[in-house]
Amino acid sequence: MAVDPGASLSPQPLTAALGAGLLGATVRFDPPESVGTRALVAPADRVDAYDPGPGTSVLAYGDVPGAATARHFEAELWSENPNAPPDEVDPEGALLAGERAVTQREALAAAERVARETPIESGDLVAPRAPLSDPAAVVAGVLAPLSAGGAVLLDESSTGDVGVGTDVPEPRAVDPAGVL
Repeated sequence: MAVDPGASLSPQPLTAALGAGLLGATVRFDPPESVGTRALVAPADRVDAYDPGPGTSVLAYGDVPGAATARHFEAELWSENPNAPPDEVDPEGALLAGERAVTQREALAAAERVARETPIESGDLVAPRAPLSDPAAVVAGVLAPLSAGGAVLLDESSTGDVGVGTDVPEPRAVDPAGVL
């Protein structure tokens, strides 16, 4: 699944990515303009920038999509036919795609290590300031806080307890370069 997080991070692309991972799909943030995946999730005002391949379902979030080929993410999310996650997802299956694929097992183990070593504690706000196109930024900025009972800080103008990236305003920082 391809996910365009938009100009500023919001709950919709994170919900889509986490849901896809729960179903065993591989997620790529900041996809190329020509997309050949099963699904593309993008802001409604950017859907037209993509050339989805045959069979690619396009879900637009934010505003109601203007493109006739796109469905509204928020409406589909609460449909009467939800997907049930499989009983078990292959731990060696790819969860995140970037320069290399990161498996479910690698991502979750790295998230737990980041949460333990940083430390990220219950209630901490973690600001993912590095691009989510880097799987290490997703692991440290999204999966690690969720694994520790923390929260992902979406408001770029606010300062959290932990920042993911280099040169962050938070008192504790995680450099994605050392995560995977």
